[in-house]
Amino acid sequence: MMKNKLFWKIIFALFTLIFIVLILRSPEDSWICTESGWIEHGKPNATKPTISCGSKEKKVEKYLKENISDISPQKEVLGGKFYIIKIDWL
Repeated sequence: MMKNKLFWKIIFALFTLIFIVLILRSPEDSWICTESGWIEHGKPNATKPTISCGSKEKKVEKYLKENISDISPQKEVLGGKFYIIKIDWL
């Protein structure tokens, strides 16, 4: 019985460690398009994008927000409704 508890504690610790390593290694360095223009998120290796940030992106965002239910290959279930919270332009 005691060995079984120890086994599960080791498995839990191992999965927790793997999860933390994956989170810390995830890429967070990019350029994000905001209403005020391109802003750095972290320390991106790429140079600042040269395409304009604003009008075209806002039109695409508006279209996606209004039509996400039709665009998505997955259909809503149980009366749910898709919605977009945030779009990060890379």
